[in-house]
Amino acid sequence: MNHSLGQDMPTSPSMEELTYVRSSIVGLFESQVTSRALATALEVNNKTFTYASLSQRAERLARYLKAHGIGSGDIVALCLKRSENLIIGMLGVLKTGAAYLPLNPGDPALRLGQVLSHATSRFIVTDSQSMTNIPAVSSQVCVLDHLPVTATEEYDGSTLSLPELTDLAYVIYTSGTTGVPKGVAVTHGALANVFNDVAQRVAFTERGSWLAVTTVSFDIAALELLLPLCYGGKVILVSEEQARIGRILAGIIQHKKPTVMQATPITWRILIESGWAGSPDLTILCGGDRLDRDLANKLITRSSSVWNMYGPTETTIWSTADRLSLSDEVVSIGEPMANTEVYILDPDGRPQIPGNIGEICIGGAGLAAGYLNDPQLTREYFVHLDVGASRRMRVYRTGDLGRWNEHGKLEFHGRIDHQVKINGYRIELEEVEKVIRKCPGVADAAVLGVGGATNQKRLYAFVVGEPNYDIAAVELIGHLTRYLPKYMIPEKFWSLDRLPSTPNGKRDIASLEALTRVKTELTV
Repeated sequence: MNHSLGQDMPTSPSMEELTYVRSSIVGLFESQVTSRALATALEVNNKTFTYASLSQRAERLARYLKAHGIGSGDIVALCLKRSENLIIGMLGVLKTGAAYLPLNPGDPALRLGQVLSHATSRFIVTDSQSMTNIPAVSSQVCVLDHLPVTATEEYDGSTLSLPELTDLAYVIYTSGTTGVPKGVAVTHGALANVFNDVAQRVAFTERGSWLAVTTVSFDIAALELLLPLCYGGKVILVSEEQARIGRILAGIIQHKKPTVMQATPITWRILIESGWAGSPDLTILCGGDRLDRDLANKLITRSSSVWNMYGPTETTIWSTADRLSLSDEVVSIGEPMANTEVYILDPDGRPQIPGNIGEICIGGAGLAAGYLNDPQLTREYFVHLDVGASRRMRVYRTGDLGRWNEHGKLEFHGRIDHQVKINGYRIELEEVEKVIRKCPGVADAAVLGVGGATNQKRLYAFVVGEPNYDIAAVELIGHLTRYLPKYMIPEKFWSLDRLPSTPNGKRDIASLEALTRVKTELTV
């Protein structure tokens, strides 16, 4: 894709741009440590940590890693449960100039090993609660709560230097069509840009507190775990168990009174179904999946404001936003965020006129550096466009479909391919299919993302067995559990003699969906 858009063609609605942030995430955090040393930075498990104490603990880890050769250009994996160690690990790695790679300790060891091998991570930072699932790899392991007291004395260099805006801040792995997860590499500059926009958008200050509920392997977790620390506020960190149970989460909101909370639509729906009456001072960020009108209205009446957010991992957390109101005709994904440009293109790379649907392509300060250790995939999805008489812009081809409506706002209209989202997680169906085909006795497989009554996708799998081989659902689930995280495992399975196809040889999606209504599924 290498086309000229022309100066007279529509691109994105204008939005007052914020100035570029000129400091890395470490620089933003350290400025708060200097000015608010004794203020509370983190509250977790009935414990509180000041900016000074959090910085000191992170510095201790940073100096230990530095003493072992970690610095700019390195990637350090974090395999930590949701405790203060998670924040300390993130800050400690960033202080070295290296990038952190968040891992979910609950994921299968085989998948963790696959990610670690692809990322060529030299170090894994863990703690005694999270280390049991770490696979046998060549990376060195640092157990954070067993870090030597003398760690700060082991580094004999000068004061730690601040990362550059072009240095990597983190690498997040998402589902890949090749059957192997792909690592999205995000810089300090891209991360600081979205922080700056969101902080101003929701008026987040040192009086603010952010309730953090998202698992760290989901990219939006970086926003809720680090943004408050860059702007003088407080992070209220809850466990995965607390975040999953509506009545417990509702009680925490009522007791802690956070000013901001970010979550996917399913989490907000669980909260409301638990009887949550709302919080008049709470600013809500909702994203990661499509927000329907009914849920949007319920959130608006239960909060001070609701922002519908949109953005792929490759464009750093969020790229567009819309403050919703009860009078909105549709729930849009809004307008581009600061220093961001959005283009709607047809299959040939030409701009669509407002009202016409095309592929959403995003450029600007939030663009990721690319896919880690995969230059070919980077070239395929991060392309250059001529956006004016003498200006070229690097953009990311999202694979999402959208259009500009008559109000100049962006609407989401599904996918070009078969990628689906489950509770905000991107899932490439091809990756799940390839793992199913590796199961003994399986000849072929197809996986669908089927929408539920509340617009939430569910994974269904169709399996063709080898001759004279009876496939059992429990056998399939046991196999998948060894390789995939829970959110990528289909809810239901059907055994077929063959996969239906259209006259031109393509997969017959309609026939597969029809089979779920007339054919008995495999039982566990």
